[in-house]
Amino acid sequence: MEEGRLCGITMEYVDGGTLTARRLDAKDEVFQPAEIGEWVRQLAEALTYAHERAQVVHRDLKPANLMLT
Repeated sequence: MEEGRLCGITMEYVDGGTLTARRLDAKDEVFQPAEIGEWVRQLAEALTYAHERAQVVHRDLKPANLMLT
């Protein structure tokens, strides 16, 4: 959204925790490859869509900004 000199972004509410929170709950605070593989696949698909279709670049991609449901 843009109004005059002000800009903002709206996002849908996600009822879940972050990847960081999930990692902190994991044994030794480490994910096993089999455990995180599906999340990585979904993230890659989402980024491909954002870049190619929506022409959006996420400039702060980190586990604390990835929501899991």
